[in-house]
Amino acid sequence: MQPVGLEGLPPLRENPFNGRPLEKSEHHLLGGRDTIISSLTSLIRQRSARMVILKGERGSGRTSFIHSLASQTEKHHSFTLFPESNHVSRLLDETYSMLVGFERPAHTTAMIDQMVNAVAGFQGPLQLLSYDFPSASGPLLCNILQGMSPALKRLKAMVIISLTPEQEQAFPEDLLNEFDSVIELEPMLEEGVREVIEKRVSSVSRRTWTPQSSFVELIREQSGGHVGRLMRKMRDLVDESRMNGSQVDSVSEWQIEEKPSNQNAHSTFTEVGVEGTEGTEEVPEFDDDSAIEENFEEQYFSLDEQEEPTLPPVSTASIERKPTLPQTQLPTGMFRSLAIRNRDSMSDPALTNPAEKDTSPEPPLPVHQDDEADLWIEESAPLIEEEIHIPPPPAQITNLDWQQLPQPHSTSNPYSGLAKRLAALTPQKPRWQSQSLPLKVEKLRTLSDHERIILEVAIHREFSPSDDELRKTLVVKRPRMSQLSNGLYRAGILQTRQQGRSRWFSLTNDARAQLAAWGLLEVEA
Repeated sequence: MQPVGLEGLPPLRENPFNGRPLEKSEHHLLGGRDTIISSLTSLIRQRSARMVILKGERGSGRTSFIHSLASQTEKHHSFTLFPESNHVSRLLDETYSMLVGFERPAHTTAMIDQMVNAVAGFQGPLQLLSYDFPSASGPLLCNILQGMSPALKRLKAMVIISLTPEQEQAFPEDLLNEFDSVIELEPMLEEGVREVIEKRVSSVSRRTWTPQSSFVELIREQSGGHVGRLMRKMRDLVDESRMNGSQVDSVSEWQIEEKPSNQNAHSTFTEVGVEGTEGTEEVPEFDDDSAIEENFEEQYFSLDEQEEPTLPPVSTASIERKPTLPQTQLPTGMFRSLAIRNRDSMSDPALTNPAEKDTSPEPPLPVHQDDEADLWIEESAPLIEEEIHIPPPPAQITNLDWQQLPQPHSTSNPYSGLAKRLAALTPQKPRWQSQSLPLKVEKLRTLSDHERIILEVAIHREFSPSDDELRKTLVVKRPRMSQLSNGLYRAGILQTRQQGRSRWFSLTNDARAQLAAWGLLEVEA
């Protein structure tokens, strides 16, 4: 039974409703916020810098809103990990590394000037900087923004500070006046709820679906227009609808009915069609497997033997051929495909239509007269009894300088002569060169325990995946060690060089500079 309001819901590849925020590539799924998105997009394209507060409850879609807005600009710098200490300096250092690089000047004023110049020199739409720390307390976040707001106001960029209503209450009036505007994500109305549902369904289905007005009104009333509660409610309804079997699309489902416990008994299958029609096909019980095979052959593949056609006498026995499959009705059910393949193989023209024999009065040749023999026998070919003219051998050549003739290459050296020259033309694979990839700061923030130990070793020395001391410390084998090292290499944290058949990993300069910017690594003077 389908849940009330989901009548006519088309088949879905997956459940489009979930609690995770939208990514930048999924901006087309955002609904109910078109007015706000259009306003900020115009400011970004017109290069009109703003510092904005985005206020909304937890689950109101603030992160999805920021990611959707990021799709309208070329560069988006997101700051979501809250530092444990030295909050202002750490956040300024991280902002500097995103906008300029890792070579931080000694003075904070010089660092801010370089950030301002780097942002102002960027051509194209404004860059987007977003700060979202929902777990931070209001008073602590207030102190951080009081220290950072002078630097953020100088940046020619779109700066968005994401706050919850509880965090905003801790902000004094003079700090709120530092921002250009406060945008509040209010609960969605019925039109916004309808838009979100239609966009989500169309993203995983080939057909569009318009929910009933009564259903939209009910969903909006139960969720209060809150995006998070709306997603959870629709997710549960769609899951219930799909589990009830209403989403079967051109596929038959086989359900096994439980029978009383019997060691030799077989289950009974019930086939459920798409249109709701049901039919049962019971498989009889047998004592052993041989009885099953005999019954299967008698029921589906009982083929009547046909007499072989009369062939003219030949010197050897006639070639036995398989009879053709009689045009019987194919079985239905789970063995239909097997019966079709058997019918096609038995109706092969190469087996069922032997070639016509020559009816001329001449006696047949003393060979097999089948299709294979016709490929090589030719009447005009000279027989052994016929006289074949053999040309006389050429005159004997004397006084020949054998060194002037091309000599065959010795088989002991297969790569000499032409083979060697051809091998020289074959392009050789370029040697793997040592290099490092761009640093992924988010990966550096979220390292696992094993990766942290590897990073600490890489700070002081080079290592290879065969390093016995490091593998004993991590209690891992060489394949796992190689997997961890390659993961850090792809993240731009480790660099590698080739020495013979071994690869040696070490810390990249970018990772070392980022650790120094966070205050986790001392830089030698």
